[in-house]
Amino acid sequence: MKFLRPAFCFQPLGSLLLLSLLLATQGCRPPMQRAAEDPFSKHVRTTEARTPAQEQAGFRLPPGFEIQLFAAEPQIGKPMNMAFDARGRMWLTQSYEYPFADTSGAGRDCITILEDTDGDGAADTFTRFADSLNIPIGIVAVQDGAIAYSIPHIYHFIDRNGDDKVDERKILYTGFGYDDTHGMVNNFIRGWDGWIHADHGFSNTSKVAGTDGDTLTLVSGNTFRFRADGSHLEFTTTGRVNPFGYAYDELGYTYSVDCHTSPIYQLIRGADYPHFGKKPTGIGFGPALMQHEHGATALAGLEYYLAPHFPPAFQQCFYLGDVVKSRVYRASMKMEGTTPAVHWEEDFVVSDDPWFRPVDVKMGPDGALYIADFYNRIIGHYEVPLEHPGRDRRRGRIWRIVYTGREAAPPPRPTDWSAASLPQLLAALNHPNLPLRMSIADQIVDRFGQQGVQPLLEMMEKAGDKARIQGMWILYRLNALPQPLLAAAVQDQDDTVAVHALRIMFESETLSDSLQQIALQALSSASPHVQRQAAMVLARHPRLESVPPLLRLRMEVDEHTDSHFFYVLRQSLRDHLRHAQLRQWVLQQEWEPAQAHAWADLMRGVDHPQAARYLLGYLQQHQPPTDMRTDFLTHAARYLPAAEQQQLIRWAKQEAGEDLDEALAL
Repeated sequence: MKFLRPAFCFQPLGSLLLLSLLLATQGCRPPMQRAAEDPFSKHVRTTEARTPAQEQAGFRLPPGFEIQLFAAEPQIGKPMNMAFDARGRMWLTQSYEYPFADTSGAGRDCITILEDTDGDGAADTFTRFADSLNIPIGIVAVQDGAIAYSIPHIYHFIDRNGDDKVDERKILYTGFGYDDTHGMVNNFIRGWDGWIHADHGFSNTSKVAGTDGDTLTLVSGNTFRFRADGSHLEFTTTGRVNPFGYAYDELGYTYSVDCHTSPIYQLIRGADYPHFGKKPTGIGFGPALMQHEHGATALAGLEYYLAPHFPPAFQQCFYLGDVVKSRVYRASMKMEGTTPAVHWEEDFVVSDDPWFRPVDVKMGPDGALYIADFYNRIIGHYEVPLEHPGRDRRRGRIWRIVYTGREAAPPPRPTDWSAASLPQLLAALNHPNLPLRMSIADQIVDRFGQQGVQPLLEMMEKAGDKARIQGMWILYRLNALPQPLLAAAVQDQDDTVAVHALRIMFESETLSDSLQQIALQALSSASPHVQRQAAMVLARHPRLESVPPLLRLRMEVDEHTDSHFFYVLRQSLRDHLRHAQLRQWVLQQEWEPAQAHAWADLMRGVDHPQAARYLLGYLQQHQPPTDMRTDFLTHAARYLPAAEQQQLIRWAKQEAGEDLDEALAL
């Protein structure tokens, strides 16, 4: 289809849970004079619903791309999240109930398996796997069924006899809040580590525990991961407003979208991000990649395209939907150090139908890009009453985008990886499609387990880099990764291999002295990606030898050029300061002014009287910027013992002099 530039210029922003759709941010609304003429700015669309064929005719894509109808009503209803299994089938969560949570105990929502059996690009088999659900969102296919969320539980839906019908509904985790149904648990993805990673949405509070009894309290926007057996869950990041969507790149960095704060984040493990009504604590909020510009805050779904079927210019790009502007955006990325520089390209899919609501974006095992379309007159929560009769309850479409131009790669041969032998799976670990490659790795772990260890070790002696990376993660998950192999990988000439080896070390509860020494040496790598991941490993396993080189890097890395690496270094040094012996060593040294300032910056993240004393001493000898001075003073006041508070008060009075405003502030 010929590409048509939209008549109005809108730069993507925000991100929202599926139907998310927090348009409430006044600063992000289009100018009022344009709202009257722009049908895409109306909270209740004034146009009529179109048939799938009519809607398809209104799409515009770049030259060479084709959009196909994969599925539509009545075979499916209102799609929310998509996932693919090892057979190449799509698992789709659908909600007729949304935005009202069912209270009858017999919800109408369901999970359906969609399959294209004849290879024509359209689903022809629709199997209702599970019904009577309550706004299911967040799903991942597993060996014996699926793990998915349905108010208020995360379930393991078990198919015991292989007939694609659920036989048992096992509650893995419960206690998830749903007061605000546009901000719930969503977008499950199985990570390199074998855990299932998920988003927790806006406004809701959840108190959840695994069978180990360890309780997690999630308040509004967060990301977390959980064990597939229901044993344990834990934070991966805190903060943000309404995260929706996950994606990985080849280096293993995790990306997610959010509304109101930043359209795309490269998430830093353990970071706290901006969120409504909360001030930064400790070393402050994690860094954003970009700020909102103009338009709505309703991004939903995220994919980073890593497959050969799109032209090179469209590979290694982000694809994300905007449910208010009815389009799918594309953003290219290049690294500045370890921090992505994201550039918005021409909008990838533009629709002239205001009912088009792209709530999820996924790359399939065939290399096509799939778009879940919640096709609806109304999408917002706050702008339109939930009871508004104009909300559509039955229409929904799945679109499939393929490239058929001159540079098109040949379509992949359909493969049922769930029936593949171990040698076939091992041979496919170098597959260029990253999500498919990770699914193949899951097959080896889930189906073969320890039987796969020796063949995998033999394969890795002559494997390509992609297969070696997957192989290391598989062996780690099977508790069978030899230390010499891991040590050699950290020192590999390919920095992607080295980064993944260090990521595995970060996940390890314990590390031998020799591996810790190798991680320390990696701080001197020529690759900033290797350096950054080494800093994270050392934060997990603090030792005195790590402090000087970490401080050196902290002084060398530019906060503005590589904000993400800079933040990781601060995290690592802060974590070192939380250990009494290491903190005592730092306090006993004589530091140059710039170094002393760096330590003061980090002491804000240490909740201990020694940190408070250091900050008071620093304030007495230096003049930090006003905002930092306030932070230092606040932290010192909070953690100084009562007997030492007078010293702080005397300093504040002396500092203010006769300036009453300053005295009051201090």
